[in-house]
Amino acid sequence: MRLADECGLYEQMNEEQKAFLEIITNYNIEARYPEDKAALSRTLSPKVCRNLIDDTKLIQQWIKDKLSNIMKH
Repeated sequence: MRLADECGLYEQMNEEQKAFLEIITNYNIEARYPEDKAALSRTLSPKVCRNLIDDTKLIQQWIKDKLSNIMKH
């Protein structure tokens, strides 16, 4: 979230995108610590993983589009 904020994208995100960014950031932080990995893995069903992947692809494309528009100007 810090990077999105620092480059000005965070303020352009809708509430759903901001919420997703917070969720995915929390997963990233939790995955760094071995003692949290077992608890984390219990929350990640195949359906949850598929949704995370799909939502990540959507926000990735949104970011690419935003950056592409910036580069054109």
